[in-house]
Amino acid sequence: MNYKAYTDEALLRLIKEHDDHLAYSMIFERYNALIYSHVYNKLRNEFEAEDTVQEIFSQFWIKRNEIDLTYKFPGFLFLLARNKVIDHVRKKKLSNITEEFYSSNLYTKTYSTDFLIREKQLEALIAHEISLLPPKMRQAFELRYKNYLSIRQISEEMGISEATAATHMKKALKTLRLKLKIAIFIVFLANILGSN
Repeated sequence: MNYKAYTDEALLRLIKEHDDHLAYSMIFERYNALIYSHVYNKLRNEFEAEDTVQEIFSQFWIKRNEIDLTYKFPGFLFLLARNKVIDHVRKKKLSNITEEFYSSNLYTKTYSTDFLIREKQLEALIAHEISLLPPKMRQAFELRYKNYLSIRQISEEMGISEATAATHMKKALKTLRLKLKIAIFIVFLANILGSN
């Protein structure tokens, strides 16, 4: 079956109605560079743009049943891209606020030996939470964030489809974000209370 000869509409129909991974891979091949260029133009950071694009295509697969076949493509992808970029910028602003706190005099004054111990405990907790991920999910996560492999490279390394690799990554990140938000809040709160 020559997917390269298929129109976008035909590929989208296969994705939506038959969960066709090869059709998804063809859409990825056609639009990856275009979406990356669009996202990079907004973020101006190669690593952040690559991560965001992977999230966009992962979201595209997850939302495949919501695709409106009468809607002009790649409008659907650009809509996902717009939302992901906005979400990324919001998270980055929040991260910058956190960094400002940690680099401020207030943080320096309260950066006690006790807090350093808590920080080590937090690092151990992060490693522990990663170890608790299901094996395939953990492997995909470590290949991405320890070996810096792309989704395509991860799929080749693990012998799975790009869609499956992207799904593993999304689930791993969702799980860890929830766990680590709680852990970071506890460490932050303990530091504030310890300084009073």
